Amino acid sequence: MIGPELSLVQDEIQDRAPGQPPADTWAPVSVAHIVDQYNRYPGESVTFFTRLEINEASEDITLRIFLPPELSLENYWPPKEQPQLVPQLETSPEGQYLAWTLAGPQPAGRRFEYRTEARIGPLWADEFLSSQALVYDPAGRPSAEASVRLAVHTQGKFMRYLPALYEQDDFMRRFLMIFESVWAPIRAQSGTIHHYFDPGLTPAYFLPWLATWLGVESSDKWDSVQLRQLLRHAVQLHRSRGTRPGLQQYLELYTGQQAEIVESFENFLLGEESALGPGLSLGDENEPHHFTVTLKLPPLAAESQEQQRQHEAVRRRTLEAIIDQQKPAHTTYTLNLETFLEKTTGPNPVVRRT
Repeated sequence: MIGPELSLVQDEIQDRAPGQPPADTWAPVSVAHIVDQYNRYPGESVTFFTRLEINEASEDITLRIFLPPELSLENYWPPKEQPQLVPQLETSPEGQYLAWTLAGPQPAGRRFEYRTEARIGPLWADEFLSSQALVYDPAGRPSAEASVRLAVHTQGKFMRYLPALYEQDDFMRRFLMIFESVWAPIRAQSGTIHHYFDPGLTPAYFLPWLATWLGVESSDKWDSVQLRQLLRHAVQLHRSRGTRPGLQQYLELYTGQQAEIVESFENFLLGEESALGPGLSLGDENEPHHFTVTLKLPPLAAESQEQQRQHEAVRRRTLEAIIDQQKPAHTTYTLNLETFLEKTTGPNPVVRRT
């Protein structure tokens, strides 16, 4: 199984790659070299991820990726910026090299990512296999290096639960590896199952399902960052549902801006024959149980004015859905949106009311 892209995992496991220079070490060219899984069995496939970074303008750079003889090369992928690039394969008693050449000048700041897939050959004893990524300058001098070590186990961990006489049975050792490979992902998930219930750690695809556990009617207009914040405050929002502070906090979680909620009554008139009581509504144009929500929001990014109007309409509908969901059923409201058009040199920005 091919692991995640190097750009997503390098920072997480960089400290586990032997030979990797410290983060604060500067060099004209730097290289990182990691593998998708650090523990494997004979016959399984492994994928190496290599990142080459140009820190200072250089030219005619050669990257050589070394595979030990126990690994059989199966496939390779060039950087997406150079899809037609083909490496030169070099074979020696020590192993195989994939030589990638970046001809011509290379400006500073460029980054190239390579992928190499290999299969582990037969082994009769547990062994550590090492792979290196080496960078050479035009004169053939090494300028950067990184290595990674892969642990290969010849028998599954399930053998420890059987009597010692089965350790000499090669069929049994390999047969149990099938079940271990099937159960390994499940065991890994069960060992970290509590992270799936943490809004800050759970994968983005799990957020909508977690929202159903907490009784949150999530909208597809909420991005993952907003939804994580909403789930983190879900219990508190449920306790304050139907109140002005609860609605205000809900709106601020979605917009990131402070919401102003005002309960107002107009044309307060009390006739001579009127009596104050729970069934009396003051004012001939008064709407009882009415409130006004005012939000000052930044403009939404769009390629055209028409598209921006569509986005603003979607935002308004989403805000109205939030208010309808959180307000008391017998109340009515007015939603005022003030969109910032541009910032001035003065203390107040120019706004447009919608």
